[in-house]
Amino acid sequence: MRSMLSRAINRMAQLAIILVVIGLLSIVPGASFDRTEPAHAASGDGITAYVSPPLVQGPPSSYGTSLETFASWTSCNSFPASAVGTFSGSCQRLTNGNSYVWGGASSTSDTPFVGGVPSEFVVAHGTNLTLTFASPAKYVGFWWSAGSANNVVNLYTAASGTTPAATFTTATIDSILGGSIPSPYPGTATVSAIDGTTYKKGHYFGRPSNHTSLIPTSFSAQNNQSHAFLNIFASGSIAFTKIEFTGMNFEFDNVAISTSTQSPTQNLVFIESVLGKTVNFLPNGGSGTMNAQTESAATTLSANTFNRSGYTFTGWHTTASGTGGTSFANQASYSFSSDLTLHAQWTLTPTTTTTTTTTTTAPVVTTSTTTPATTTTTTTTTTAPVAITSITRPATQPTLEAPRIAVAGQPISVMARGFTPGEKVVLRVGDGKTVTLVANSQGVVQLELVLASTTSGKKEVVASAAVSGRSVRSEIRVTAPQYLPATGSSSTPFIAWGLFITLLGCALQVLKRLLPR
Repeated sequence: MRSMLSRAINRMAQLAIILVVIGLLSIVPGASFDRTEPAHAASGDGITAYVSPPLVQGPPSSYGTSLETFASWTSCNSFPASAVGTFSGSCQRLTNGNSYVWGGASSTSDTPFVGGVPSEFVVAHGTNLTLTFASPAKYVGFWWSAGSANNVVNLYTAASGTTPAATFTTATIDSILGGSIPSPYPGTATVSAIDGTTYKKGHYFGRPSNHTSLIPTSFSAQNNQSHAFLNIFASGSIAFTKIEFTGMNFEFDNVAISTSTQSPTQNLVFIESVLGKTVNFLPNGGSGTMNAQTESAATTLSANTFNRSGYTFTGWHTTASGTGGTSFANQASYSFSSDLTLHAQWTLTPTTTTTTTTTTTAPVVTTSTTTPATTTTTTTTTTAPVAITSITRPATQPTLEAPRIAVAGQPISVMARGFTPGEKVVLRVGDGKTVTLVANSQGVVQLELVLASTTSGKKEVVASAAVSGRSVRSEIRVTAPQYLPATGSSSTPFIAWGLFITLLGCALQVLKRLLPR
């Protein structure tokens, strides 16, 4: 009986050792278990997309890019050598832009341009056209002409293999610029650049060569789709190895590449962050420029470079008024778990005035004089008061300050300027928040509110004068915190079990030795 018990304990000890070995294997590199955890990119890694101002058809000149305009191509049957890399796959046709109403850039400039003769451009039609870069690219841009619903752009990195690191579709751009031409044209909806400049969404519609004014007021029915120059940036350790154009009726032109890290110019409009999250900094009455900051992990915010005469910078806030939201100190740590817009906060710098008073005493002179009798005549002149008449200020186009991106469930601040002091202004955010406010002595109204935590998507903000009808509107894109999915392994449970079974095996060995043989 004792022998049988001893053998059983011995087998249990051996089993414990086997289980310990299995537990140790779980932490060996290459071992895989079906467990999904959030991925962690290196600090500073990011992929972000911006569009240039309306009617701009070329990359920012300061980037010094290599450019392919397709002017030297003769067909899509074979691809000539290109300064931007090597093309492969197939394209449906190479088209002269002047004879094709949808595409073809008429300029390569980074300033708005209208008229001109559209150049040759490529049309992908249900095919894959791939551009492999000669060297890893940190910036890719191209003229996305007449975006169709099935247009897809895939970007690959050295680490991504055959899986795209970022994908953009026409719907991505339409979510910001609007999916159809506004009626009446050009509408009142706007988008905001990094520096706060606003552009009318309607000016992104129609081929620039069909317009005759840099501020179009009418629209040609020949081409009713959106056109924009798309700018895609890689930051940190990320770099692009190739780009793939696919989808029905995909017209594009002016492909630009830079192998150097570039920062978005201040006139670009933010579209989205694909990898990492982006913080945009607004001067809120100050001057100067600050680049948007994109990170994939917690780090410190960029140091403030804005300034304001007569004021002292005191930090950042998620609302322009500095109330109802979240404050951040200069270079504070931020998790970068969601996109964020921060407004500079200022306090009036006190001034000290020193007044010096000098008293001079004149010497007294005594003389002996004879004063003759005199007659004094006093004349009183009465001046009529000047009548002050009221001055009517000319009506100006009101402006609207609202974050371009907001997180559902978080507070935001909306401020409208340029109204007549004392007039009633109706402020509406989305479909469920409408309030009537009275403009203050500076013609400003402001509303602090919390976005519904269950609401996402685009929300229109409208400020309208109740009497004069003057109005201004913008849009807020409401998002929720996102995480990058990836497949990894976690060995913590196996380690814990391994330690437990090891202790059990040791106890059984001790018990075996204590039993009489």
